[in-house]
Amino acid sequence: MPMDLKENKPLKAVTSSARRSFKTHSYRESIGYALEGLFFAFKQERNIRFQSVMMGLVILCAFFFGVSRVEWVILLLCCLMVLAAELANTCVEWLVDLVTDNHYSLIAKRVKDIAAGTVFLTAVFSVVIGGIIFIPYLLNWLF
Repeated sequence: MPMDLKENKPLKAVTSSARRSFKTHSYRESIGYALEGLFFAFKQERNIRFQSVMMGLVILCAFFFGVSRVEWVILLLCCLMVLAAELANTCVEWLVDLVTDNHYSLIAKRVKDIAAGTVFLTAVFSVVIGGIIFIPYLLNWLF
């Protein structure tokens, strides 16, 4: 049986009427909240702005070299994965800071490091994939 670890009591079952009360906004409002979150993250997080600029550079290079449709899809997916990883990392960092009340904890540090490692891994492999796609175009353009 699931337990509330703070109070050491069994968790109460959530009724279907209680579940419905959380979903009181429309799809339009949900999209508005999502966009608000994206704009907030863009304003607050330097790394998200950097990743967005790099995405713009990738798109410009893709137009310039005239990459194929399949290459477009691969490049856009790589860009999206890096941005999504960066947003998830931002969420993890903010949640860890909230839970720890900004006090140092080795576990909190490890959680943040793992989330940052996810972004790093995604970005490195995206750069490798970008190199595989763009280097032949670049060499063809230069020579």
